Amino acid sequence: VYLAHHAHLRRDVALKVSKLAYSDAADVARFRQEVQLLTQLDLPSVVRIFDSGIDDGHLYFTMPVLSGGTLRSRMADYRDPWSAAALMVKIARAVHALHEHPLRVLHLDLKPENILFDHHGTPHISDFGIATVASSNGWGKSTRGIGGPAYVAPEQAFIDQGELTPATDVYSLGAILYELLTGSPPHTGKTLDGVLRRVALEEPVPPRR
Repeated sequence: VYLAHHAHLRRDVALKVSKLAYSDAADVARFRQEVQLLTQLDLPSVVRIFDSGIDDGHLYFTMPVLSGGTLRSRMADYRDPWSAAALMVKIARAVHALHEHPLRVLHLDLKPENILFDHHGTPHISDFGIATVASSNGWGKSTRGIGGPAYVAPEQAFIDQGELTPATDVYSLGAILYELLTGSPPHTGKTLDGVLRRVALEEPVPPRR
């Protein structure tokens, strides 16, 4: 992510560019789908996109400069339970707005790295790369991969293992709050598969312990 000046908009913007050049049609389709989704949401709690494109095989889009950093970089600011709860209320309301939007969006990748703060300290949700919208039959099952393994719900931990619902995002919110209060996510492990199996099969250690 680069700090850039947008000549047409006459303002500084954050320019997000893919690290690798993509030639795979599926990657490009997912990118375009994410951009299209974000332009339709237009919610104050969701990171907006100004414009997007592909240059020399690299995918890019521009968004507002959110100078307050990520929740990952500010975890220590919310160790107090009341501060953590107050922050999570704001994030939960933002997620609720996604679920109640006419598109009925599930984010599916809520984690501290995807919560960005503006200069006022207001949190915004970013990175909709694996988000999904509801059809007439609901959101279906997990088939598009996972987000941060320590924050995914059990029904999202393994492909085609359970129906996705708003509760899938709510679980991720709970995992973030758990880490704010304890300093560690509910489940950890040395391998991706190990973390996912613990998510699917084990209860987390009670926070008081």
